[in-house]
Formats: sequence, structure tokens, C-alpha cells
Amino acid sequence: MSHATIIPVLRHESESISHLLEEVQERMKLPFTIQVKKEDLVVEAMLPETDLHNVAAHIAPGKFVITADIDKSGVQVCLVIDLPMEIAPDGVDAGQYGNLVRIIAALARPEDEPAEPRDSEV
Repeated sequence: MSHATIIPVLRHESESISHLLEEVQERMKLPFTIQVKKEDLVVEAMLPETDLHNVAAHIAPGKFVITADIDKSGVQVCLVIDLPMEIAPDGVDAGQYGNLVRIIAALARPEDEPAEPRDSEV
């Protein structure tokens, strides 16, 4: 099982992060697993036992990013997971089951890559 880093995002520039450090330390090691099943990459992440709302999974090149709205203690979380292999960005499905987030992505295949331009014959 791997761990990812949670990044606290403050709402106001004048806020101090010092009062959040203890709570953030507890969230720094959220467990997640990455498995390859047939032609899919399956990522499962366990979120903290807090009231996180509007959990969303985002795709970035080589990464999944899981975000949530600000919780009742004022911390917004962002979980960045580095992917070990390329995925097809149009073949991703995500769901939340309690505190478990499961993302299933189709592995990229050579035919998914853009075709190289051909020389035209005249």
C-alpha cells in the first residue's frame, strides 16, 4: 500500500497555517493502492474520517488528483497520486463508496496514440 500527500489549501491569504499543522500531519499519509487488472489500472484511496463534501477525481498527465470541498475544520484537501503507467484519458471512471474513492482507467494502447502525419502522394 502506498501513501500520498494531502495539501491544505487556505481560503484567505491572511490565514496562518500553523494552527492546521497538527491536523494536516494526521492526513499526510492517506493509504492508496494501485493494481493492474486485465486492461485497466485500478486506484483505491482511503479518505480521512471527516465530513468531506464534493469529492472529485481529476486527470492530469501521469497523475490522478482527488480534491474535496473545505471540511468543517477549514481544511481543503488535495491528494496527488503518481501513476506508474500511461492511461487512456477518455477511459476513466471514478466513484466514492463512503471513505473509499475508486478510480478505474483503461490502460493506453499504442493505437490510442495520435497517428503520425502521412506524406501525401500527388
